[in-house]
Order: sequence, then C-alpha cells, then structure tokens
Amino acid sequence: MEHYSPRQKKERRKQLLGYAMGAAALLVVAGIGWYVLVESDSKRLDSNLCPAEAGPSSVRVVIVDATDPYNAIQWRNVRNRLLDLKEDVPKHGLLAIFSVTEGLQETLQPEFELCNPGSGDELSVWTSNPELARRKWERSFVAPVDSILSTLNTDEPRRRSPIMEAIQAARARVGTYDTGDRKLLLVSDLMQHTERYSHYGSRPPDFERFESIATEGKLSADLSGWEVEVLYARRRGAESEVQGRRHIDFWDQYFLQSGATLRRVKSIDG
Repeated sequence: MEHYSPRQKKERRKQLLGYAMGAAALLVVAGIGWYVLVESDSKRLDSNLCPAEAGPSSVRVVIVDATDPYNAIQWRNVRNRLLDLKEDVPKHGLLAIFSVTEGLQETLQPEFELCNPGSGDELSVWTSNPELARRKWERSFVAPVDSILSTLNTDEPRRRSPIMEAIQAARARVGTYDTGDRKLLLVSDLMQHTERYSHYGSRPPDFERFESIATEGKLSADLSGWEVEVLYARRRGAESEVQGRRHIDFWDQYFLQSGATLRRVKSIDG
C-alpha cells in the first residue's frame, strides 16, 4: 500500500481536479457541437408557423366571394373544397383564406393565414414546439372557415362585388414570399360589379372594352406564374344572362393577361 506525504497528497488532489475539469470541458464542447448539428437540420417557425429563415415553400390563396348568397348545394361544395385544400397544402406551405365583402378596402386581411408544419419532425425542439405547431394548424382552421361559410347563407345580395380588387389585395398580401409554387382558388359567380367596372348588362362582358379601362381603373393584377382554379357559382337571376362559356372566356383572358394560367373551372349550380 502506497503512502503519500501531505505534499504529495495535495499535488495528487490538484491533478485529479484538473482531470475532472478537463472532462467537464470536453462534455460542454461535445454538447455545443451536438446542439449546432441538430439545429442546423431543424427549422424555426415564425408566428404563422412558416420557416422563419426560408419562408413558405409554397403559397395557396383562397378568395371566397361572399357578396351574393349561395344555396345549400353550393355551400356544401365550397366547404368540401376548402377541407380538401387544407389537406393538399405541402409541408411548410402557406394557406391564406380571404373573404370578399362589398366594403372591401385597398388592404385585405386574411381570415386564416398559416403554414402547414407537417408532422413536426423537422422542427427545432429548442425554438419551436412540434406538437403545439401541429395542433395550432389543425384547430385554427375550423373557426375562420365556419365564419366565412356562415356569411354565404345570407339571403341579401350586396350592392358591390369587387372581385378584381380582392384579387389585387390578396396578391399584395402574399406578394413578398419567394416561391414558384403559387395557386389561387377563387370561389365566386365572377360577376364583377363596382363603380369602376361591372358585368351586369354586358351580356357577356367584352374583354377589349375592359382592357381600355383596366389600367385607368387599376383593375389589373400581377399574377405571373400563378395557377388559378375557380368554383363558379351559377345564378338564376339577371346573372344567368351573362354567365356561361363566354363569361368564363373573359376571365381566362383576364388571368392570361395577368400572367396566370386558368387551370380549372368547376360550376356549382345548385
């Protein structure tokens, strides 16, 4: 059995303390390295659940024209399409839903605006809460959609239908996002009706005439690279004299001139 002098014992304690401090320092360095490695592959989310640094991977915009009533069949079609669309939003893609009323201003605030966080497996456990983000995406969708749908049951048509202005305003709202995957779902009877320009009495609207006033009336929109789908609400009143193939052709030209592609028009007759 070895015996140490008091001086040797003191030196040995210093040596063991040095070993311990060195091991602790290595653990700290390893922990920092692990954190940096994990965080480099993780995503931090902003208040809309979108990747804070890269922004949304795609943009889906829904504009619901609530300026005229929808019957029960049309209402169900709209609701089902909105529910389907939510499921189709890619991971980290933005979904923004706007409701158009007769009192539309130059700025348009979304009823719903969130990114789909996916399963949350790529989210940072330090700066984001994956489970909370997923619940927020799922639960926050229901109330605004129900609120929009409730306005579609009104029996009173509005005096104005600023559809083109709504497209402009919604585009301006999401225009800062840099992504090539951009789609617009427009739920409307497409009966533009404002002081600047109206489809009522045009039977059907003439696009060349529209072009002559579009710039002056600020009715054009920059939709370069966008794909457009329309849920076309058919009417039985004076609108029925305007609606139809030539009416859709007008909007096809409108979107084409704006740089967009009208991919699909689905009539919901009721």
